[in-house]
Parts: sequence; structure tokens; C-alpha cells
Amino acid sequence: MLKQKPTAGFTLLEVLIVVMILSTIVSTALFFSYGEYRNTARRSESVIVATLLRSARSQAMSTVGGVAHGLAFLPDGYMRFAGASLAASDPASREFVPLSYHVRFATRSPREVVFAPLSGTTSEATIILIDAETDSSSSITITYEGHIE
Repeated sequence: MLKQKPTAGFTLLEVLIVVMILSTIVSTALFFSYGEYRNTARRSESVIVATLLRSARSQAMSTVGGVAHGLAFLPDGYMRFAGASLAASDPASREFVPLSYHVRFATRSPREVVFAPLSGTTSEATIILIDAETDSSSSITITYEGHIE
């Protein structure tokens, strides 16, 4: 009689259990990493807004002709401009920057921020960026002196 060799390996049930455990771990990790991605993207958009505000303030403070500079918040992006307001600005001085992430602005956020020439002062404001899908938010505060936090 021939002896049967013991078979080495895993049964189908063992393989299915391991696949199920791994898929649960991977799906949980993807769920949490997607939320972290959204938070990082919203914070990145806040950094872009703060950078544009600092740039407009810097231009207003260094302007020789005594022209105010500002930033307007549009539904699809931002518009940097030279003048007392976006409507009164020269179209040649405008620079459009598209949104890089799906955010909206809180209704109490200003529609534009204008920095006074040479001093860089402005009216105090808080700009609130809201994630369009999760409603989580980030805020940027501008003081009277023009400091952006």
C-alpha cells in the first residue's frame, strides 16, 4: 500500500477568513485616510488664501502711487486687484487664482478685503472656509493693522 503524504497548505476556509480580515483592515484605513486627506486639502486652501492676503497687503504697503490692493472671494476662486474695490479696479491689475479645493465661504465672511496704501491697514475680518461636503471649517482672522492669522 502507498502512504499518502500529508498535504501542506491552507484550506479554502482559512484563505477566505484571511482575505476578509485584510479587506476590513484596508477599508478602515482608507476611510480614515480619506478624511485626513480632506482636512489637509482644506488647510492647504486656507494657506493659499492667507498667502494671497499677505501678497495683497505687501503690494499695498510697497506701492509708490498710493493705490490700495485687495483680494475678492468669488465662487470659483480669488481675484487679486489694485484699487479701492474689485468693481473700481483696473481690469489690467486683476489676477485670478482658481480654487484648488471644493470650499465655500461662510455667509458672514467678507466678499473682499482691501488693504490701505502704505499702511496696509484694513477693517477687521474673519474669513471662514467651509468644506463643501463635510461642513468642517477653517478660519483666517485679519486684524485692523492688517495682520493675518
